[in-house]
Amino acid sequence: MKKLIALLCIGTLQLAAQTTQKLEEPPKVVAANDDDTPRNVSGIDVKPEFPGGIQQFYMFVAKNYRTPEHPEMQSGKVIASFVIERDGSVTNVKILRDMGFGTGEEAVRVLNKSPKWSPGEQNGRKVRTMFTIPIQVMAPEPDPIYPEAEVNLKPEFATGESGLNSFFEKNFKGKGTFTVNFIVEPDGMLTFIKCDPTTSPDSCTEIKRVLTSAPRWRAGKKDNWFVRTQMTRTFTVN
Repeated sequence: MKKLIALLCIGTLQLAAQTTQKLEEPPKVVAANDDDTPRNVSGIDVKPEFPGGIQQFYMFVAKNYRTPEHPEMQSGKVIASFVIERDGSVTNVKILRDMGFGTGEEAVRVLNKSPKWSPGEQNGRKVRTMFTIPIQVMAPEPDPIYPEAEVNLKPEFATGESGLNSFFEKNFKGKGTFTVNFIVEPDGMLTFIKCDPTTSPDSCTEIKRVLTSAPRWRAGKKDNWFVRTQMTRTFTVN
């Protein structure tokens, strides 16, 4: 986790010098005499400031953001907008660009924890200010994947190889012979299930449904550690 925080910190600091004008922004909705309407940060006399400056704000985000773990997640940006109230508090957090896998929800959680800012000012009066920021999310570095032949203890279905074939035949809706590649994770779950190119899309969807509904496997081991293991199996349903 320390490594992930460091990576996120580096990514966010690189973006600190960027101005919000270069980012996607929510529509301006400034009424001439309505002090309750959030001003766009680029159009006010005194801009809001996080305690210690913008770099400290990105450090705050990097320190508190917990990168969701998902095998298919890639690095990217979450873009969020929020309102800095006249008392400096952060409200109305919204996600403008989401990477999925819970990255947007985590950004909302972190921003809602923000310390109070120095509020923006217009014509000598404190005003509500709309702010937009990017959050660089670094995907966790995946553990290495070992071919089945390279592990000391091969992964095993809960009831063995014959039990796996019986489970598949019992639950698969259809007929045919199918070759499938997948990874057995250290927790026994199956990920990255891929069908042979000759398999129809409907059959492949059904294969994934069956295999992901199966009981957890006993994970493979290498040098006494549970590891990610690449496996290939062929199933026949008559």
